[in-house]
Amino acid sequence: MAIGLLFAVSYRFRAPVRRFEAKKMKIMQAYKKLGGFPLVLCSLALLAGAANGAQLSDVLLGELARLRSTAGQPYVICKNQTYALCATATSFVYQEVAYAKCQVKRGDSISAPPLYYPPGTKVQKNICDYNAEGAGNGYMVSTYSLPSSILKDNPAANQALYTCPGGSTAGYAQCDGGTCFTSTVGKSFPGVGQLKNDEIMCSCPITQASASSAPFGFQFVGPYPCQQEAFKFCSQNVQNGSIIPVGAPPGAGRYLTIQLTGKNATLNECFMN
Repeated sequence: MAIGLLFAVSYRFRAPVRRFEAKKMKIMQAYKKLGGFPLVLCSLALLAGAANGAQLSDVLLGELARLRSTAGQPYVICKNQTYALCATATSFVYQEVAYAKCQVKRGDSISAPPLYYPPGTKVQKNICDYNAEGAGNGYMVSTYSLPSSILKDNPAANQALYTCPGGSTAGYAQCDGGTCFTSTVGKSFPGVGQLKNDEIMCSCPITQASASSAPFGFQFVGPYPCQQEAFKFCSQNVQNGSIIPVGAPPGAGRYLTIQLTGKNATLNECFMN
């Protein structure tokens, strides 16, 4: 399952190329353990580019191009559908599953990977087909679009993108592709309370961050103005009853936003002191 919400860090990675050279092979090996997932590689390339790490950026973008040529498009855009947006959500943990209170949206959205099914068939469906079949059948799917609540030029913005530092070990909900049930709209759910008529509960797997799987940490959406207390999500011990954020590797949300809208938005961002 791919990710939930995240964006490239700007100033934290402004280091010379030589700093990246020493870590290049280590980073590539760590992410290839994840199957060489192209979206993650692209997020690293964005980070490297932001840090003037031109050589590492070229290596990662080259790897992305190779993977795309062999594995096809790493994302799919769903046009004019009703979908669940979980990028700004928190979730309640029960039996190693995160249940996120998400927003019901209508319009274009994006998902990575496309989550094709069924296997072994000539004509395969993807997450957009899966979501379309949910209309009238009691469910919808969580996909991604840029939340307006974190836009820097939005006077009403009350949220920001938080970046957990490398080495963060907390779990977070990975909600891109999560299944959501319309019977929960407007109802109450443990841990998250009362839902509004434009909110829905979605079930999402939990990603457990580690130094090897997330050397640059992970990102989630929290309150704005920035609150250092929110960084407790970077290191909390996840168990039954825990409240955890929806998150993703750094750069994932920015990459998806650019693919969906063609624009690189300026966001409210928060970093640990």
